[in-house]
Amino acid sequence: MISVCYSYFLISKEKNHYIAQINEEADFFADKLALSLWKYDVTSMNYLGNMAMGLGHVQSISIFDESSTLLSSHENVQGRDHITLHRDISYQGHQVGSLDVTFAPFDAGPIWVRTMLAAGGLLVPILVLSVLVVMFIVHHYLSLPLNELLAYIQSVSEGHYGRVLSLKGGLEMVSIGRSMQNLSRELQCREERLHEQERELKENLLKYKTLFSTIPMGIVVTDPQGKILELNPHYEKIFGIARNEHVPRAKADKRLEVLRSDGTPVPPEECTEVKALRENRIIAGRDVMHRDANGNIFWLDVTAAPIPLEDYGVVVVISDVTERKILEEDLQAYKYMVSSSNDLMLLIDADHRYRIVNDTFAAYRKRDVLDFIGIRVQDVNKRFDHEGITDKDIDRCLQGESFRCQSWIEYPDKGKRYMDISFQPYTDRETIRGVVVEGRDITDVMQEREEREKLRKQLVQAQKMESIGTLAGGIAHDFNNILASILGYAELSLHSVEPGSNLEKYLNMVYSAAIRAKDLVSQILVFARKSDEELRPIRVASLAKEVLKLIRSSVPSTIEIRSRITSDFLVKGDATRIHQVLMNLLTNAYQAMEDDGGIMEMNLSDEHLAEDAAASRGLRPGDYVRITVSDTGQGIPPEIMDNIFEPYFTTKKQGGGTGMGLALTHSIVKNHGGTVEVQSRQGQGTVFTVFLPAMETRVAEKSSKPVPLEGGSERILFVDDEPAITTMVRDFLEKLGYTIMVTNSSLEALNMFTSRPEAFDLVISDVTMPEMTGDKLIRRLLEIRPDIPVILCTGYSSKVLGKSVSELGARALMNKPFVNADLAGTIRKVLDEHGSSRG
Repeated sequence: MISVCYSYFLISKEKNHYIAQINEEADFFADKLALSLWKYDVTSMNYLGNMAMGLGHVQSISIFDESSTLLSSHENVQGRDHITLHRDISYQGHQVGSLDVTFAPFDAGPIWVRTMLAAGGLLVPILVLSVLVVMFIVHHYLSLPLNELLAYIQSVSEGHYGRVLSLKGGLEMVSIGRSMQNLSRELQCREERLHEQERELKENLLKYKTLFSTIPMGIVVTDPQGKILELNPHYEKIFGIARNEHVPRAKADKRLEVLRSDGTPVPPEECTEVKALRENRIIAGRDVMHRDANGNIFWLDVTAAPIPLEDYGVVVVISDVTERKILEEDLQAYKYMVSSSNDLMLLIDADHRYRIVNDTFAAYRKRDVLDFIGIRVQDVNKRFDHEGITDKDIDRCLQGESFRCQSWIEYPDKGKRYMDISFQPYTDRETIRGVVVEGRDITDVMQEREEREKLRKQLVQAQKMESIGTLAGGIAHDFNNILASILGYAELSLHSVEPGSNLEKYLNMVYSAAIRAKDLVSQILVFARKSDEELRPIRVASLAKEVLKLIRSSVPSTIEIRSRITSDFLVKGDATRIHQVLMNLLTNAYQAMEDDGGIMEMNLSDEHLAEDAAASRGLRPGDYVRITVSDTGQGIPPEIMDNIFEPYFTTKKQGGGTGMGLALTHSIVKNHGGTVEVQSRQGQGTVFTVFLPAMETRVAEKSSKPVPLEGGSERILFVDDEPAITTMVRDFLEKLGYTIMVTNSSLEALNMFTSRPEAFDLVISDVTMPEMTGDKLIRRLLEIRPDIPVILCTGYSSKVLGKSVSELGARALMNKPFVNADLAGTIRKVLDEHGSSRG
């Protein structure tokens, strides 16, 4: 029993020692394999496996990577029983693989047999001695060498390769010791090489990681299925994907979606990285559009290349080109703006060569844009016979000066155009590289500006004429009152003097002069009224003689006036207007000879125009009064002949004329159914010919001498603010038998009529009076007595212009100055129509 127990004790101890030993060996192998697995060095793995198999108690060794893939395996013949130890291998905190080592089972048979034999055949002392001897032998030749070997292995595993192993015992131990030392030296050399390689790998890895992290482009590595394996910080920044988020993210992530120009997603098979992987080629420089989380569009330049490694797909390099795209779009927009601009735009370099020209510039020259690029400015000027931009202008601008100029330039299709040209230095990095030229066609603008200025002057002139007309109306009113007195008293005097006496002769001359003055004021009032007089038969010959008398005093003595008036036809028209035509033609004629003198001639004749002669002048066949006014001045230049009848066109200096004379002449003649012709030769003179249609019947002219007057016995109230007129009218009408009351106040007249409305048969009132105007006075009188007949008299008043007699409430309207015969006839006519009896 003691032997059995002792044997069991020895077996248990040795077995525990054996188990501890093989666990240390398994840890040793795992530690030595860590670096090889990290570097994936299969050769080192096989070497270590062969070394392990050199140990007799190792039956097999299997080495696996982190994915449990078998990398190295060594095996001896195995029995049914064995001990397998498993170790997970890590390097620098990362699992790199695993190790399975199979050891032979602990063999207790020999110990058991010896013990049992000794127990069965020997005595206790011998057994004890044997046990002691065995223990000594085991301790000296096995335990000590093994402990030494384990200590050596532990020292080597810790990197202490300088320790010397001296095993005592049998040849096996000595052999094992030598093998272990050789293995230690080999491991030392290998480890040194591995350390060197590891240092180089760390340096390369650091460089790679630094470049990968700091390169200013996004980089992403995918597997063949598009799953993101690795990405750098710039890629994270562009797409907003965190580093710890990329592992489960597929390339189909919404944030990585590529968009078409219309905003719809691009199918995955059309993406750059998919095409690069499918076609196994590098695809570089593709611009793609994305949308960020806020909905903003941004652009990326994408390059994809396939990775020739197992389980790897492509590496994609991206860079944000949004600013470049914006600049390209802006550049395209600027290019469109320049090309489509109506202005001429050019860029000329420092060598005076065209670098950029827009379509408008080329169109103006009737050439293509490419005809100018790279060509010197002066060569273009010579080719197109054009001097719009000169070398002097370019050099001036290249010195840093900005300026503009305006000039007329001849173009193939457009003819002469007035161009506004600006020059600006083109600066690049504070250095003048060229000249920017912009030309604007301002021909129409200038013409519009000239037209506006012309219209402004016309408006000013029209306002002046309107002011003159208003002034003339005021003057005419006062002058007519004076003439009324002169005519009235002259006529009264003619009825009181002895016929045939010198006094009658003198009074007739005063009377005739006053009549002419009356007609002159009437002409002035035509302007003031701005309306036409009633057309009536006019003997143009009489008007021509009167105009010649009037103008003679204005013509310099160096000009000879000639006339030949043989016309006897009458013309139906406005005497004032025809008077104005004659005056304008004669005025233009003598003004053409003011400096050098000459001959001015007016001829009037009657002429019959046949159908052909009339048609060539735009007239109807028939009788016409022909008026010819000629001069021997310098003549009219041919280039302005078509403009002489335009309103406000004049060749006179500022203030020398309004430019309205010939325009009014042409208008008046046309309105009378006639025409104006002009012939002129420079240096010889000008002839104006007027044709006015003659009346078919002849009308006898009125005599300027007083006619017998017709009176009556009615009661008349006469109102006028001029005492001279009321006195003259009272004296005249009393001689004709009328009972007349006069007053110079409209308010007094109203009071007189209000107090005795039935005391008057007729009221005669001036229009323009202080206190109350004549038209208002009439309305008040008619309110009192609606049947009272009224005659209105006016020298000139805007209140009666354009109104009929009935609108004013009167029976008749007389214009001042009136002759007594007209006054007497009008009074008699109104009273007779009203039904009053004569006295």
